[in-house]
Amino acid sequence: MNNTEQIRTDTTIHKVFCVLGFARSARSARAALRAGWHGELMALFSPVIRGLIMVLLAGTLLIGYAVSQVVAHRFQRSQVSPAKAKEAKRLFKQKCVKCHGQDGAGNNYGQIIGATNLTDPEWQQRVDDKRIINSIKHGRGQMPALGEKLTEDQILSLMLYVRTLKK
Repeated sequence: MNNTEQIRTDTTIHKVFCVLGFARSARSARAALRAGWHGELMALFSPVIRGLIMVLLAGTLLIGYAVSQVVAHRFQRSQVSPAKAKEAKRLFKQKCVKCHGQDGAGNNYGQIIGATNLTDPEWQQRVDDKRIINSIKHGRGQMPALGEKLTEDQILSLMLYVRTLKK
């Protein structure tokens, strides 16, 4: 190692020592270097710093993913045209009213067979859109599967209509 590289290395280690509070001046940093502290300190702090960077990176990615899902979800809901909303209401009346009732709260027959109250705010909060779509496609309990009778667009519209029933 030549003099320039040695000075650059000493300066970097001095900065690290000063930031960490182990040295107040170049003289104390050099003394710490002579005592061999830099190897122990770098070995101690290097994994900690790498770990912190990984945690921060993972947190940033997780937050970014969550925000993108919320934005996509809201965007998807806002894309329902009046014609699609009308079709979804017609589909609900045609396929779902028998058990869930006109307003989604269920009727006598629906209560007997255990149909879900679609207006229940707690249910609306607990159940995600994927589960509603899955229930429409494949059925659930006494509910018939509609996946082969409806298009993907109709199923999506029906799910969005179910979300509007929340009281």
